[in-house]
Amino acid sequence: MVIDLRDNTSRLTGKDATRSGTVASRLMQTFSFWKAMVMSLRHIDPEGLHPVPGVLSHAVVVPEAGLVYLSGQVAWNPAGELVGAGDHGRQAQQIVRNIDIALAAAGTDRSHVVKETIYIADYSPDVVQPIIDALRKGVTTPPPAQTIVGVATLYSPEFLLEIDIVATL
Repeated sequence: MVIDLRDNTSRLTGKDATRSGTVASRLMQTFSFWKAMVMSLRHIDPEGLHPVPGVLSHAVVVPEAGLVYLSGQVAWNPAGELVGAGDHGRQAQQIVRNIDIALAAAGTDRSHVVKETIYIADYSPDVVQPIIDALRKGVTTPPPAQTIVGVATLYSPEFLLEIDIVATL
């Protein structure tokens, strides 16, 4: 059996034509589903977030999957200035504001977050609680899946946190 992904066709020969017809059909349906998802991505760079054109999209929505992926958010205000230098808690509060803006532009909010990854520079256990408090403020749903990663440095040394999010629509 040969499946040509360029034109969504399959060519079956001999006994394979009879036995593999159903399998090939299912494979093509699966491929068509994923191809449609990739073709309908919606990239969002909402007003209110520091623009970084040509570098990243703040959010990418996959409508058919009902998911939104946020790029790692840092403690930038809309002008691109760091908020909360040297303070994990203040940086977390600004990041949450940025997350709220990006999720709202995608049509969802923090109550629909399913996964968050938190990168922490200058990690120590005592800096975690203020970050979690900022992320949970105003949200009454159970906490999402989470990964916390201590790192040597981030995009720029003055950034102490970066948080990326996956949420449902």
